[in-house]
Amino acid sequence: MRNPLLSLDEIISKQFKKVTDIAEKRFSNKLDLASITDKLLYVSSIGTGTFGCIKGYYAESQAYILLGTITLLYGGCAFYNSTQPREKKTHHHDEKTNISGFRPIIFGFFLGLSILSFFTGINYLTKGVPTVPEGFSKIELNDYNKLTGLICLFGSVFAFSFASSSYFNTQKTSEK
Repeated sequence: MRNPLLSLDEIISKQFKKVTDIAEKRFSNKLDLASITDKLLYVSSIGTGTFGCIKGYYAESQAYILLGTITLLYGGCAFYNSTQPREKKTHHHDEKTNISGFRPIIFGFFLGLSILSFFTGINYLTKGVPTVPEGFSKIELNDYNKLTGLICLFGSVFAFSFASSSYFNTQKTSEK
């Protein structure tokens, strides 16, 4: 009997292979997808960090502000570094060490997290919560729901971009 997790890994890998093939035909270079998903990852972390800091301000929570600031700085610095020209490095690969870093189980986890965050964000933006939680006395209910919804939506894009970026970046290194 086959291991069901290995079967799931193979199914996810095949689906991503289809996306890669379509993108290669359309854009003629699938390495661009790694760059695009990396930048999307950085921009979404800037958004998550910004709204996290704002939420921390209203909650008077230093933890929210610290976490939001770290996320914001990570996204900003990484985005800045990704836009700077770099000299091309040559990599020497040994056949024994050329192992793909893509992990379909981790991709599945981040895909699930992305979907959960997306629907949670939509729920906050459309329905919201009936009362503002304790500790958020500085903010009105409507603003609290919008802020939390935006954090969830940016977090959803972050999780999906992270998963996609990990796949496309391993494809970039496995072709050299």
